[in-house]
Amino acid sequence: MLRLRLLGGFEIERAGRVELSRLPSRAAPLLLARPALHPKRRHPREALVELLWPGVALDIGRNRLRQTLPTLRALLETDEAPRAGPRPHRQRCRRWRRGHRRAPGAGHRP
Repeated sequence: MLRLRLLGGFEIERAGRVELSRLPSRAAPLLLARPALHPKRRHPREALVELLWPGVALDIGRNRLRQTLPTLRALLETDEAPRAGPRPHRQRCRRWRRGHRRAPGAGHRP
Protein backbone atom coordinates (compact mmCIF):
# COMPACT_ATOMS: atom_id res chain seq x y z
CA MET A 1 0.00 0.00 0.00
CA LEU A 2 1.17 3.49 -0.87
CA ARG A 3 0.71 6.26 1.69
CA LEU A 4 1.31 9.97 1.09
CA ARG A 5 2.01 12.45 3.85
CA LEU A 6 1.18 15.92 2.58
CA LEU A 7 0.95 18.04 5.73
CA GLY A 8 3.94 18.86 7.91
CA GLY A 9 6.36 17.76 5.22
CA PHE A 10 6.16 15.37 2.33
CA GLU A 11 6.71 11.61 2.44
CA ILE A 12 5.85 8.59 0.37
CA GLU A 13 5.57 5.47 2.46
CA ARG A 14 5.25 1.96 1.05
CA ALA A 15 4.83 -1.16 3.20
CA GLY A 16 5.49 0.87 6.37
CA ARG A 17 8.82 2.22 5.09
CA VAL A 18 9.49 5.81 4.00
CA GLU A 19 10.78 5.67 0.44
CA LEU A 20 10.81 9.32 -0.55
CA SER A 21 10.77 12.48 1.48
CA ARG A 22 11.73 14.82 -1.33
CA LEU A 23 10.83 15.06 -4.99
CA PRO A 24 12.83 16.74 -7.76
CA SER A 25 10.57 19.79 -8.12
CA ARG A 26 7.99 21.86 -6.28
CA ALA A 27 5.34 20.78 -8.77
CA ALA A 28 5.84 17.02 -8.30
CA PRO A 29 4.31 16.68 -4.80
CA LEU A 30 1.45 19.01 -5.78
CA LEU A 31 0.80 16.91 -8.85
CA LEU A 32 0.64 13.80 -6.65
CA ALA A 33 -1.54 15.49 -4.04
CA ARG A 34 -4.28 16.69 -6.38
CA PRO A 35 -5.57 13.27 -7.52
CA ALA A 36 -4.86 11.75 -4.09
CA LEU A 37 -7.13 14.31 -2.43
CA HIS A 38 -9.79 14.15 -5.16
CA PRO A 39 -9.58 10.62 -6.62
CA LYS A 40 -12.99 10.60 -8.32
CA ARG A 41 -12.64 14.02 -9.92
CA ARG A 42 -11.25 14.62 -13.40
CA HIS A 43 -8.08 16.69 -13.53
CA PRO A 44 -7.85 18.51 -16.87
CA ARG A 45 -4.38 19.51 -17.99
CA GLU A 46 -5.35 23.16 -18.16
CA ALA A 47 -6.46 23.15 -14.50
CA LEU A 48 -3.26 21.38 -13.42
CA VAL A 49 -1.12 23.86 -15.34
CA GLU A 50 -2.88 26.81 -13.68
CA LEU A 51 -2.55 25.19 -10.24
CA LEU A 52 1.12 24.31 -10.59
CA TRP A 53 2.40 27.27 -12.62
CA PRO A 54 -0.09 30.17 -12.29
CA GLY A 55 0.11 32.74 -15.06
CA VAL A 56 2.34 30.63 -17.33
CA ALA A 57 1.35 30.29 -20.98
CA LEU A 58 -0.62 27.08 -21.58
CA ASP A 59 1.89 25.59 -24.05
CA ILE A 60 4.78 26.16 -21.61
CA GLY A 61 2.74 24.70 -18.74
CA ARG A 62 1.81 21.61 -20.79
CA ASN A 63 5.47 21.11 -21.61
CA ARG A 64 6.36 21.30 -17.92
CA LEU A 65 3.58 18.83 -17.13
CA ARG A 66 4.94 16.45 -19.80
CA GLN A 67 8.33 16.62 -18.08
CA THR A 68 7.01 16.16 -14.53
CA LEU A 69 4.68 13.19 -15.14
CA PRO A 70 7.34 10.71 -16.35
CA THR A 71 9.55 11.67 -13.41
CA LEU A 72 6.76 10.78 -11.00
CA ARG A 73 6.00 7.54 -12.83
CA ALA A 74 9.64 6.48 -12.64
CA LEU A 75 9.83 7.27 -8.92
CA LEU A 76 6.60 5.44 -8.06
CA GLU A 77 6.78 2.30 -10.16
CA THR A 78 7.91 -0.91 -8.47
CA ASP A 79 8.02 -4.60 -9.35
CA GLU A 80 4.62 -4.99 -7.65
CA ALA A 81 3.19 -1.90 -9.38
CA PRO A 82 4.85 -1.65 -12.80
CA ARG A 83 4.14 1.14 -15.20
CA ALA A 84 1.08 0.56 -17.32
CA GLY A 85 2.91 1.68 -20.46
CA PRO A 86 1.47 3.28 -23.57
CA ARG A 87 -1.96 2.32 -24.77
CA PRO A 88 -1.65 -0.50 -27.32
CA HIS A 89 -3.59 1.32 -30.03
CA ARG A 90 -1.36 4.39 -29.71
CA GLN A 91 1.74 2.23 -29.91
CA ARG A 92 0.45 0.61 -33.10
CA CYS A 93 -0.33 4.05 -34.57
CA ARG A 94 3.18 5.31 -33.82
CA ARG A 95 4.76 2.25 -35.44
CA TRP A 96 2.52 2.63 -38.49
CA ARG A 97 3.40 6.32 -38.84
CA ARG A 98 7.13 5.62 -38.57
CA GLY A 99 6.90 3.00 -41.32
CA HIS A 100 4.70 5.10 -43.59
CA ARG A 101 6.30 8.52 -43.65
CA ARG A 102 5.73 10.44 -46.82
CA ALA A 103 8.46 11.83 -48.96
CA PRO A 104 9.07 15.56 -48.55
CA GLY A 105 6.66 17.53 -50.74
CA ALA A 106 4.30 14.60 -51.24
CA GLY A 107 0.66 15.60 -50.96
CA HIS A 108 -2.24 13.75 -49.38
CA ARG A 109 -3.73 10.90 -51.33
CA PRO A 110 -7.38 11.30 -52.34
